[in-house]
Amino acid sequence: MADAFKILRDLAEQNGITNPKSRKATRWFMEKVKDLYGDQTLATKEILSETKHNKYVQKRIPGGDTAFGKMYTFVYNPMHKQKLPYYDLFPLVIMISRYNDGFLGLNLHYLAPKYRQILLDKLYPLITNKNYDHTTRFRMTYEMVRDWKKLKYAKPCIKRYKMKKLRSRVLQLSASDWNTAIYLPYERFKKKSKKGVWMDSKRDINKV
Repeated sequence: MADAFKILRDLAEQNGITNPKSRKATRWFMEKVKDLYGDQTLATKEILSETKHNKYVQKRIPGGDTAFGKMYTFVYNPMHKQKLPYYDLFPLVIMISRYNDGFLGLNLHYLAPKYRQILLDKLYPLITNKNYDHTTRFRMTYEMVRDWKKLKYAKPCIKRYKMKKLRSRVLQLSASDWNTAIYLPYERFKKKSKKGVWMDSKRDINKV
């Protein structure tokens, strides 16, 4: 099965969508994902279907400064999950900090898609280049994200991940796929519906 990103990349090219962060592209991706997938939740294999051949798939989040500010997706089984009010089994994460045993990141799935787009638009001025490929990343630190007045939509997204709890290979998303990824319906929340999670996040944002 062709992966969801490739399907949308090919359709975007056929429809003349060349700038992944333009308003035209935003509207197009949002409408096309809705047309293709509706309210269904994509299976894990539809997102990680190219893991055997894609050179941007790793066994773990890579080390080094160039890993910061990039977007990754993977299957995750959190520690102490019985104590968590809810959690996402299939995060979509922008890495912002590294620890010996894991990393800190923004899991965009904790926002409804329209708020993911707002946050991404606020982060775009921080990109390192305009190639919109696997070299493109955000110049971002936890201190910057913690400034809630400027990036209030990031507040409910900050999550810490342990390397040993990864349950799949890790796919690094090219910047050309960021606008696709935020609309693809593959968040997998446990213990609460995604709409319930998004309502909690909205309340958290409104407190800023």
